[in-house]
Amino acid sequence: DTRIGLATGNTTGVYYALGNAFAVQVGTATGGKLKVTAAETGASVQNIEQLVDDRYQVAFSLFDTATDAVAGKGSFSEPQKVQALARIYDNYTQVVVRTDSGINSVADMKGKRVSTGSAKSGTEVIAQRVLTAAGLNPDTDVQPQRLDLPKTVDRMKADFGEPCVDIVIHSLANGPEVKNVLLETSRKGYLGAIGVSAYSMVSMVQRFS
Repeated sequence: DTRIGLATGNTTGVYYALGNAFAVQVGTATGGKLKVTAAETGASVQNIEQLVDDRYQVAFSLFDTATDAVAGKGSFSEPQKVQALARIYDNYTQVVVRTDSGINSVADMKGKRVSTGSAKSGTEVIAQRVLTAAGLNPDTDVQPQRLDLPKTVDRMKADFGEPCVDIVIHSLANGPEVKNVLLETSRKGYLGAIGVSAYSMVSMVQRFS
């Protein structure tokens, strides 16, 4: 029997659910000879790092992060020995704000508390690029909150309590992921989307020698 470790993301995200479903399908298709274990991780950047360290054999990653890894830029100081196995699904980045925030564009986020995704996630990479494209320094012009979606929801549940997140930047596979765990946990009219980025895509990658 062969065992494969698959790096996914946090347990409430699409990567983790998809990874576990993939593991079941692979086991069924191979009669149990190939066993895949979906592991919880911080997502794309961390996945690439641990893939290169041979902690996992396969990983999910946003295309932006995988491209940076191959080119040795962004979060990576040198080219990483990874290659694509498959394109999994298209991915969109939503920018969501409180309706009473007075924020109507990314440039309006200066000085605000922004949930930029989990540390070392592809969402964080894209969030930083969205802010930079609007002329903001993601480290100094906003107050970055490196939170995964469940922790962001916990902050938003506090409504106007302190410290309250003003903006959520989140990369997702589809609308229900945000609607079900974010919008439905807040009172009606509390949140509004101010933009969506050009889509990226989610890839499955592996290390090569």
